[in-house]
Amino acid sequence: MGRLGITSVMAIIRAAFDSSKDQPAGITTVAGYLGNETAWLGIEERWNNALGVARIADFHLKDIKHRFNDWVDVITPFAGILAQSNLRSVTASMKDTDWSDFGYHAAFREVLPTREAACLYLLFGVLADDVRLTFDNAPIVVVFDNDWGGKREGVVRVHDAWCRDTGHPGFNIFMKGGVSWDSIPLQAADLIAGLLRQSAFWRRGLDMLQEPGPIDPLSDLTIRALNQSRGAIWSKAYADKVAEVMRGRA
Repeated sequence: MGRLGITSVMAIIRAAFDSSKDQPAGITTVAGYLGNETAWLGIEERWNNALGVARIADFHLKDIKHRFNDWVDVITPFAGILAQSNLRSVTASMKDTDWSDFGYHAAFREVLPTREAACLYLLFGVLADDVRLTFDNAPIVVVFDNDWGGKREGVVRVHDAWCRDTGHPGFNIFMKGGVSWDSIPLQAADLIAGLLRQSAFWRRGLDMLQEPGPIDPLSDLTIRALNQSRGAIWSKAYADKVAEVMRGRA
């Protein structure tokens, strides 16, 4: 038996979003990795060695950015570890202005009161698809970091609403403090959620009206860290384009 009593699949989801919700160009992202226990153990030694080389106790992108002027160089080895791993990334992202400018009815807001909750709802669908297509619907444990406020109720509310809407039987949900598991998976999720939120290429990709443009070094690092990935986006531009196409077919 694994450390969580499950030997099949473990998923770690980490939420990251702009600290200022008023920024018109802000991005909200929920992202993380999943894989079997062998895949997680496969990065453990290299990850710990990279922490030692960087002289940090654990990986927190926000802290690294504040501490190191050359922070991109510091995080590059960690992204390389994930790029070479057998882990899979799952992601959901949205532009903050798409969230604030869209008209939602009261019942919707009650279930998904925040942008990160809406991204989480999207992510559960991505996760379900990946578990079905890649892991043959093996049992799965989903662990969230405590920066969701340490409140399991908010996560469960979104999860249960998604289950009702889709008919999915659901996942086993835990907060970080509820499992006896080291923090490397959550550190990895912190890295990819933060990179996605800051990648210029990724931000442009949320708005189909913009040209993708060149891939800058940080975006290249993000693409590498995504490794084998599956994701979803919440985009008003895409929704408007689909509506335009459907009107043309009517």
